Amino acid sequence: MNKTADLKGRRILVVEDEFLIASNVVETIEDCGAVAVGPCPDVDTARRMLAEDGQGVDAAILDLNLKRGGSALELAQELAAAGTVLVYHIGYSTSASQEGLPDGVVATKPVTGDRLMQHVANALNGVAASR
Repeated sequence: MNKTADLKGRRILVVEDEFLIASNVVETIEDCGAVAVGPCPDVDTARRMLAEDGQGVDAAILDLNLKRGGSALELAQELAAAGTVLVYHIGYSTSASQEGLPDGVVATKPVTGDRLMQHVANALNGVAASR
């Protein structure tokens, strides 16, 4: 069974400050038939895009440590409170065990696009995913 088939029509927010990574993630999302919201290089852009869009998102792929926007911790808390599934797309030097960080799946960079989408699909289906 193709896990990414579960993503068709889903709306996925992308918050990533590395342009090439963000572009690849958006392309992979769209290749799965999902709708990419973003990419957003910082938290303010993500909030603005969500407010302007007004449709909400099913899941969010978040880089926790953003160069321009600082931490995405507060955004993660807001999204979790709204029922959004979270996938943390983090580097080796980043910890996903920050205090106050809502539950979510951790996808440690580098990760293939297919594997990242499996993490998102598993999270949307309530299945624990391994790194």
